[in-house]
Amino acid sequence: MKLVRITSEDNAGLFDNDFSTDQITVKKGDEIALQSASFSSVINTLNVTAANDELKFQISAGNEKTINIQHDFYHNENVDELFEDIELKLNNSVGLVAGKELGTQFTASVDDVADKTQIGYFRSSLTTLPTLQDNNRAVLINMEHTNLTLRKPAGQPNTTDDSAKMFQTIPFGFGSKVVRCNIRNYVDTGTGAEDNGFIFGLSEINPADWENAPNMTEAQQTYYIKFVRNGTNYKRKVKNVIEGDSGSAPSKTTGTSNENDQLELSINQGRIQARVYKSNPDTTQLLFDVPYDNKTVLYPFFTFQGNQDHIRVGKLRFMYDPYIALTSNIDLETGDTINDTELGVNNPPSGAGADRTVNVLTLNVELATFFGYKSDITTATLGSKAIFTANEIFRATLSNVSYLVELRSIPIESFNEGHRQNIIGVIPQITDRSVRTVEYEPNNLYYITVLEDTTIRNMKARILRIDGSQILMRGMAVLTFLIKSNS
Repeated sequence: MKLVRITSEDNAGLFDNDFSTDQITVKKGDEIALQSASFSSVINTLNVTAANDELKFQISAGNEKTINIQHDFYHNENVDELFEDIELKLNNSVGLVAGKELGTQFTASVDDVADKTQIGYFRSSLTTLPTLQDNNRAVLINMEHTNLTLRKPAGQPNTTDDSAKMFQTIPFGFGSKVVRCNIRNYVDTGTGAEDNGFIFGLSEINPADWENAPNMTEAQQTYYIKFVRNGTNYKRKVKNVIEGDSGSAPSKTTGTSNENDQLELSINQGRIQARVYKSNPDTTQLLFDVPYDNKTVLYPFFTFQGNQDHIRVGKLRFMYDPYIALTSNIDLETGDTINDTELGVNNPPSGAGADRTVNVLTLNVELATFFGYKSDITTATLGSKAIFTANEIFRATLSNVSYLVELRSIPIESFNEGHRQNIIGVIPQITDRSVRTVEYEPNNLYYITVLEDTTIRNMKARILRIDGSQILMRGMAVLTFLIKSNS
């Protein structure tokens, strides 16, 4: 039995010890085991300053978003704040720009399975109500959708409550989002009451809490546009503010023309906005514009007061959180996009379908290294989604990552991922500090067979992360081996 102890102060975990006076002879068939290991592993940290705080993301040629990351010293205990800051600022950078940008929603996180940084976007299509219904993502209560129009069923009366409603059960999402409708078939009830129109809104409250409520609360109707009747200005409501006059009167609402007033609710560069697109005359009017945190979940909804003889809406266009799985494919790669191009010069901005563009993620080299990207510029040509996954596992949160110990001087009967590699042991990580001291001594030794006669004058080994990437160590590291002779 022989005991061999080697040391290293190499930050990359490399051991290279010479035996100046003695040499060690190991025979084929002998066995060797890792008896113990002691080292300090440094988990990556990042100090974001004005010198390295810039991140750029090109959505398409000529459309590049630049953000400046919050200055701070980031490590395993606060790195979630870093990803939240990046995701929020990227989502705040996108808005109602026709083409690739419309519907874009960014993400920045560490993948739970691969433990790698992911920065990029998915896009939502401008989809229709039948498509949402096919995916069980829309609910109609005392409502029907026929011939591409939303209305109360025949025989339903005019009311002044919210008992007739349609809502989207999949969240609206963040980043750049729109939901639209076109007013149709308006006929005055003649009562003068609010029993003629509809409410078109976004709710912060999950529809499960109000779907059967005959009267929704102000909190449930968080944001909305209300159409009452011709001759009465559109009304508006925003969070924590009572309903008010928008200052804009309906222009064209009768019949079924595509040139009738088109209403839109949107998330645009970190703001919730309401617009009406008019064709008589061609104009776009902003009904409200308020800050939005790009974190609070929203659900598009309609409530109808007028019956089908007095009001309907058409040209319904919805967007949704593209990270939530759907039961059938409405991905933009299939070409499922709708262009709103019937209003002349004041058409609402349209999406880009499955257009494939060059997407570029540009990072300062220090940021790239921290996140695990091998290059400070990463490029891909993609369609409705562009997620850049890092080349290496993200090291700032490796509180439970194991290590590999590889012998480099003695050939042993050891394999890793289907090919021969001299792995002598796997060391579990059990601590949770920014500088992690690993003291490893297994209860049972696992001996591995030596493959050929070897005379050792120089003992080499290295410690790697579990994915094979280079470790960062601090101070002295010690490995101790036991060699058992079987000759």
